[in-house]
Amino acid sequence: MSNTSRGLPLTSSRVEQIFPILTPGQINRITVLGHMRAIQPGEVLVEQGDSIVPFFVVVSGELEIVRPSCAGETLVTIHGPGQFTGEVNMLSGRRTLVRMRVTKPGKVIELDRQHMMTLIQTDAELGEIPKT
Repeated sequence: MSNTSRGLPLTSSRVEQIFPILTPGQINRITVLGHMRAIQPGEVLVEQGDSIVPFFVVVSGELEIVRPSCAGETLVTIHGPGQFTGEVNMLSGRRTLVRMRVTKPGKVIELDRQHMMTLIQTDAELGEIPKT
């Protein structure tokens, strides 16, 4: 978008820590609970203020995450194949602060909140993620 500014610069190692790429095994576990969906450029998957926000894994294509404001949009990040979306608001049920838009055609795996919570609980029980 022409009125989209860049957010804070991050080093590539920091980007990989904040926005990791899933392994094929992790993607397979998510596929079982979600459904594959085709995406097209310009399609808005999540709008700022939405309270029901799905979890997406990018299989192919690209998504941009932007923070809209009166002055335009600030780019938060771009997600490519193997990366996933999500923010704490998805867990808390609060309204989202960002807009998620497709920039390159492809496919995503989409999970609703209930299935994402099942995935987290199952992975915790299997020892895939630490229990708190």
